[in-house]
Amino acid sequence: MNDSPPPRADARAPPSTCATISAPAPDLALILLKSVAEFPSKPFGAGGLQKTFSFIGDPVFALLAGMLLSLTLIRRREDVKEGFSTSSMVVSHANDSFFWVVSQFSDLEVNTAYKVYTSATAIEGGVAFAAAWVMSFFV
Repeated sequence: MNDSPPPRADARAPPSTCATISAPAPDLALILLKSVAEFPSKPFGAGGLQKTFSFIGDPVFALLAGMLLSLTLIRRREDVKEGFSTSSMVVSHANDSFFWVVSQFSDLEVNTAYKVYTSATAIEGGVAFAAAWVMSFFV
């Protein structure tokens, strides 16, 4: 007979629904602050506060900050590996419907789309894989 207590969920981690809903909130809040800071009426003035909000609200910075904050929501190292392995895209090619959406809406000839878009997504996939691999050593 096993007298050990039942396994407990990690008390520090939020429920998955809460984590999913709250993950993009910091990104959106920072981008919203930038939009407000750049109103013509200058609600934060024209000094350091306005420049700070404009910098941290830049989408690249805001999304990077949000991604780093979302790492606090991960419960275990296995969750990171599972997340990276299940949400990867390496190359978008002719058998991918998004390839056709991009090539048709951007008025690219198919031959050009093969060369340009497929190469760009291959580079993106390689960089994403390398970043995930490096992060797996720290998380």
